[in-house]
Amino acid sequence: MNIPFIQRPTVFDMPRFFIPNISLKDQNIIISAADEAHHIVRVLRLKTGDDVELINGLGTLARGVITRILDHEVFIRINDCLTMKPREKGRIILACALPKKAKFEVILEKCTELGVDEIIPMMTERTEVRPHSGGGKEERFEKVIVNASKQSKRLFFPILHPVMTFDDVLTRFASPERVVFIPWLEGNRISLKDAVSRNPSSKDFLVLIGPEGDFTSQEVERSIERGALAVTLGDNTLKVDTAATAVVAGLRLFCDA
Repeated sequence: MNIPFIQRPTVFDMPRFFIPNISLKDQNIIISAADEAHHIVRVLRLKTGDDVELINGLGTLARGVITRILDHEVFIRINDCLTMKPREKGRIILACALPKKAKFEVILEKCTELGVDEIIPMMTERTEVRPHSGGGKEERFEKVIVNASKQSKRLFFPILHPVMTFDDVLTRFASPERVVFIPWLEGNRISLKDAVSRNPSSKDFLVLIGPEGDFTSQEVERSIERGALAVTLGDNTLKVDTAATAVVAGLRLFCDA
């Protein structure tokens, strides 16, 4: 059986589920992951013959039909499939200081919906939140990304990096081929729009979002030494989650214009 290959994505108005191991060669898929199978059977109450979409988060989307439902397994026959190439220009990497409470999950959700490509939880000199290891936080963060990607119809999920220090981010991600923006509340700054217009051919953007108390002047100086542009996000002082969302939305708008 030859599965049709679709060159361009088609908007299908049907439920979408995350299956990491799907490929263009698959003709049948068994959904056995507890959360997705539960969502199909118990939440949406889908039946045999219902159409579904399957994604792997790496650019592949398959459209199929449910052929059989068991308590913990759902059988799908694949009817057609497509794969997309990742974005080659205007990629956005967000390095964000860890905020208080559950705001980081909000940042993950909203920035995923807006099209961020990579997310780096960051420790700065004024970051008050200490990163937690274990306890299921990493799994919960990944689940937020998966759900936001499904809701926003993304075929490529953003990469979530481990927690890094401010200087580690500069060392690993600041490069001549990548434009670095650091929103700051002081000093000489330019607008985000002007900063983007100065670099029309850039492939990647790295955005550094500081903590509630902002970056220190020493951190800003170190970033400028690595080629960063200090930018302003307007007259209002924004919280971390608001600033992160605003920058990603602005860059996506300017890059896609």
